Amino acid sequence: MSLHNIRRPEIKKGKKRLGKGEGSGPGKQAGKGHKGQKSRSGGNIPAWFEGGQMPIQRRLPKRGFKSINRREYRIVNLERLSIIEENEIDIALMESKGIIRKCSSKRYVPVKILANLDGKFSSKITIKADAFSKKAIELIEANGGKVITPELIAKKDNKQSHNREQKEKNQSPAEAEENKSSGDNDRGDETC
Repeated sequence: MSLHNIRRPEIKKGKKRLGKGEGSGPGKQAGKGHKGQKSRSGGNIPAWFEGGQMPIQRRLPKRGFKSINRREYRIVNLERLSIIEENEIDIALMESKGIIRKCSSKRYVPVKILANLDGKFSSKITIKADAFSKKAIELIEANGGKVITPELIAKKDNKQSHNREQKEKNQSPAEAEENKSSGDNDRGDETC
């Protein structure tokens, strides 16, 4: 046996038996001392109590408020996205790679892309996220990349539906009937 092999012996200490008579060490007062609030059962004083003096949390003034309309974001820097070797990056991909934490099914937290402090970004990628900072948009588009937000997708869908409606309005009644009948024929072919 040498010094580096020496192990402390496993001593199993018995539980301290309190209040078992004056003959044992912690008998009589059981380590609580004589009288007073702390010796009573349930006599635990809260941590903030200052002996009756006005406690610190009541001496300090209240200040500000939390807006009910505030927006929380899961924040990602462009620097972290440059590691991913994909042409198109969306929220699901960021979650799977561990760049952002996954949201619970009860509450969705949007994702915001921010620029780096040094302002360097050289990847040509398309990024889909809920929000972008102005600097991040500039850096992505300067490299030939694209920025896609849900608002842009919604605008595109609205534009397409609006264009469809305009075409239908501009058609003459005879053309509209022709399109309907050709559409019916197509549907009939599909069912066969």
